[in-house]
Amino acid sequence: MPYAINLNERQSARTLEQAIRHGSEVLLEARLWPDAEPITCRLEKPPGPAEEKATVSKTLVLSCSVNPGEPRASVPYDSQSPEELIERLSQLVGSYCDLFIRLGDQVYLCSGDVTRVEPPAGNRRDVRLHLSRAQTIQVAQRRRFRRIDVADSSKVHLSWTKEDRSVNEGIAWLCNVSPNGIACRADAHVVDQLWIGDQVHIEFTLTPSDPERLVMEAVVCNKTPAGTAGKMIIGMQFLTGPENEASNEAIKTLRRRLWGSSLLASRVHGPEGS
Repeated sequence: MPYAINLNERQSARTLEQAIRHGSEVLLEARLWPDAEPITCRLEKPPGPAEEKATVSKTLVLSCSVNPGEPRASVPYDSQSPEELIERLSQLVGSYCDLFIRLGDQVYLCSGDVTRVEPPAGNRRDVRLHLSRAQTIQVAQRRRFRRIDVADSSKVHLSWTKEDRSVNEGIAWLCNVSPNGIACRADAHVVDQLWIGDQVHIEFTLTPSDPERLVMEAVVCNKTPAGTAGKMIIGMQFLTGPENEASNEAIKTLRRRLWGSSLLASRVHGPEGS
């Protein structure tokens, strides 16, 4: 990872809530085991009724499989039995751990203390790890896909809902696009209204004359100066999944057009995508 950007408390809280809703994958590195492989876990919604959930709002709950052969089983097994692995995880109580949270194609970093370890019970076969919830997290600047520069920049219409439920709008210009996100150039006064982690409704075409308009949801991942006074570059990642079904078809169309066009072969820019 080349570098990471600190998110403020509001951005961090929004990102963690989104990661919990999506059951994001988490790599947990226990500082108690400096030479051990990271443990793969999943973020879980706090169990119990609403009043109980309110009491654990400062806690992250991770589920981790200890059964060899299961898809999510990732604790270093060697010759240890599930019972021995549960005992080993129980030793983490009171220790400090680093978390790498994957949300879409973005990775977020934070740390926390393990406060409790729940062994499997009833129909639940996973171990639950309870960790103190970080007030602020970082977003790692990394990309998975190559960026494709566009020869003729087209307009990108942005709209987003503020905390008071009012809707803001803005215009940006498409700089580059990948199968998982886009980068746009916009006036600084527009970008300043958006925070990393904010969800944005976007509408754009790949070229100014393109009749096919792509409409989808995205999340703000980064903001950087554009090199021109009053302008900034904003990077956004497309949102997919059951909660974004309307976006899924548009994203499929975009990916099909990118991979099927000569643009991909002729205008590749940079090591990875937007």
